[in-house]
Amino acid sequence: MERTRRDTAIELLCAGHRLTAIIKLLKYPRRTVYDITKNNVASLKAEMNKLDPAEVSTACGRFRRRLKGILEAEGGHIE
Repeated sequence: MERTRRDTAIELLCAGHRLTAIIKLLKYPRRTVYDITKNNVASLKAEMNKLDPAEVSTACGRFRRRLKGILEAEGGHIE
């Protein structure tokens, strides 16, 4: 059950909910929610630092081109 509540807190954080809303919704101690957040952010930063900057740059460039294509097609089909 503890793991499920932690996972729920992380999912709510990722969905953009504020910490105070999560605390009230889950009836979780404030300190625990802040600790979960701190640990999650630290874990994400560690994984981000492992990424190859060249691969990230390439992926972002491809995403940007596709996004521009979608906008130019006004949401229609793109190649």
